[in-house]
Amino acid sequence: MEFDQKFDDYLDYGNLESIYENEFSDTINSDSLDDECEPILNNMNDEPKTFDGTKPDINWNHKSPYGLFGNFMNMVIFIWATKYMISTAAYQDLIQILLHPQFEIKHLTTNLKCLKKQYEWLPLMKIQSQMILINTKNTPSMSKDSARVYYFSLIEHIQRILKNLTLSSHLYFGPGVFSKSCEELWEGDLWAESPLFSLPNLVTMQNSFNCDDFVKYNSTSETIEIGQIRSFVIVNKKISARIQRLLHYEQVPQFLRSKQYSPHSSQELYLVEESELFIIDPSNLICCVNIWPKDQHALPNIDFFVNKILYKYNR
Repeated sequence: MEFDQKFDDYLDYGNLESIYENEFSDTINSDSLDDECEPILNNMNDEPKTFDGTKPDINWNHKSPYGLFGNFMNMVIFIWATKYMISTAAYQDLIQILLHPQFEIKHLTTNLKCLKKQYEWLPLMKIQSQMILINTKNTPSMSKDSARVYYFSLIEHIQRILKNLTLSSHLYFGPGVFSKSCEELWEGDLWAESPLFSLPNLVTMQNSFNCDDFVKYNSTSETIEIGQIRSFVIVNKKISARIQRLLHYEQVPQFLRSKQYSPHSSQELYLVEESELFIIDPSNLICCVNIWPKDQHALPNIDFFVNKILYKYNR
């Protein structure tokens, strides 16, 4: 109680009123308020303006029941798009459907459940799922040790593509096609050497040659070399042969020669594993030769044999 009395003694309400009265009297008077509000009152009757200062055209037929929209269609579409916050892409799709020449309003399904039920009739692939374990090492403490994964059968997917006539007519099942960019599956070594898609043999003026045959051929340096036909590919719309080279000991680079690896016979050859195989014209193939890779069963009659392989050999 004593504190309240002392506070009331120090508080002079009369002085406070005089302070606020002086403060407002110095800044506000009736004449200044009239001067400041006059342009605002004058502009209240003016037409609204946009940010760039231009006046919008809001003149419409006041007798129309749809006001600014002009017709019923614009009004309901505007309400629908605003109510459900339709995106620009969704609205453009709707307009394309409505303006399509095959669109008929009598075919429109009014029941959304019936429309969604048609999803069950589509020939879609079955999505399977299963739980898998997750290694929680070096993971947050809240991480789960298992998760559900979803997948479909790859074999079923391939079968559906092959049975689809609209797709199968555009599929390619011919020989491999040589390309440095190797963007398509048939431009790779796997396709070119596959027994399902590759060209198994080729008949020339000299002889008949098969894939994996060991042959003699004329090289670009006009010397007779020995190699193995890895595949027949299409190069510039012409059939060519991809050759894996076989070298005599004299053709091996000098820094790889040593007494330890010196040949014990003139029939010994060295197989070269190169990133890019030689591509030659089939007319340069001369004849087949009998070569025995020593990791396979022995042949009765051989011309040469392979006992060593040179990996990543750079010419």
